[in-house]
Amino acid sequence: MYCHPDKWDESGQHFSGRNERAQILSNRLSKIQNEIQDHYNLLKSSGEDFDVITIKNRIRNIDDCEGILKVFDYYLKNMHEKGLSSRES
Repeated sequence: MYCHPDKWDESGQHFSGRNERAQILSNRLSKIQNEIQDHYNLLKSSGEDFDVITIKNRIRNIDDCEGILKVFDYYLKNMHEKGLSSRES
């Protein structure tokens, strides 16, 4: 997700403006924040050792034991999807 620096409220940590695009981006950001918090809470309650990479991998559905090939497949899939969505616009 990208936001031009002029459209970002640093103090409030949210998108500036009340237009539809700002609301959509704010909703997406809120959803991501909630997902991060959910994974954090699950890991914390399990007593497992974890770090931000663990949370990032869980959000991306990347299993640590599957290694670099899984990460590469995920990257290729996302690049392909972004290429298709940009052509549809």
